[in-house]
Amino acid sequence: MLVAVACITTTFACTPVSKSFEIHTAQLDCDEANRIVHDSLLGMNMVVTAFKLARPGAPGYVRATKTDSRGTRTGEVKMTCEDGRVHIVPDDVTGVLGGAHEFERGVFLGVTGRAGLSVVQGRILGEPVAEDARRDLSREPVPAAGAAAPSPVVHRPKPGGQVKKKVVGVLVQLEPVRGFATVLDFEADLSRAGILPVKVTVENGTKRSYEFDPRDIQLRRRGSRRRVPPLSASQAVRRLVETNRRILEQAAAEMAMEGDGSAPPVVDPMAPSELGDVAAASRVLKARKLMGGLLRPSGRFSGFLYYQVDDYDRARITMIDVATGETEGFIVEF
Repeated sequence: MLVAVACITTTFACTPVSKSFEIHTAQLDCDEANRIVHDSLLGMNMVVTAFKLARPGAPGYVRATKTDSRGTRTGEVKMTCEDGRVHIVPDDVTGVLGGAHEFERGVFLGVTGRAGLSVVQGRILGEPVAEDARRDLSREPVPAAGAAAPSPVVHRPKPGGQVKKKVVGVLVQLEPVRGFATVLDFEADLSRAGILPVKVTVENGTKRSYEFDPRDIQLRRRGSRRRVPPLSASQAVRRLVETNRRILEQAAAEMAMEGDGSAPPVVDPMAPSELGDVAAASRVLKARKLMGGLLRPSGRFSGFLYYQVDDYDRARITMIDVATGETEGFIVEF
């Protein structure tokens, strides 16, 4: 393992990173940086393979790969949050992601565009200018590493510009969160623990009241009639902790074999690991679970439900009309 780390470190050191594509800004906070970097890599048609959240005083990173006719390439974005500023440094680890700093340019354009940062002639407005960052990115081609990149001249949207639409009838929205995206909401990779979090929003645009029980939201496995009920928050936490225990025990056993061969130490299943901050995730799982109750006119419920990871194609939701006692059902397609 030490040899592998040394090789990776050497690769990083040998890969030149243009300072002109680094982002150093006080216009983003740490949470925004984590999410925007993640989404930017997905927008470049890359697959995230490792994700450690950046926190004030604790650096983070996102690693991603892309495979096409040119082979498989890897890029990494390092993130640091300190002194009220966010530092985002992209690095084409393999050094062949299209050449000419294609990966770094793609990340720069993706992050600044999604963040609404105003960029003119290669610099972020309102931020100090580095000597080697005085480049006119508008004259460079759009990176071929992924989807169409945003224009290098972007204006931050004005707050309050979106008008909330009036809800008609009962609106039910379900948004499954998969893969490393779960790290953004839960501090740990829930997918690796076999947990699928689904964000649920229920809004009542009628004049009637409904009894709403989240346990009545069932998902259907694709190609079957089997409906799957949600896990309780406690069940989800147990799955997460047990997965973390196995990861830590395996790592401890490998270290013991590389050392003097003594028995591996007893591990704390709540300790941080490559899975993420499991202790924090356990708290978030319980705090963000969807609550039920009486859904009054103009009322709204929002939160997460947790299911076993699987391929689902629809959800069925049932609620009881308080006035008539009748059950009403709703189908949401994924």
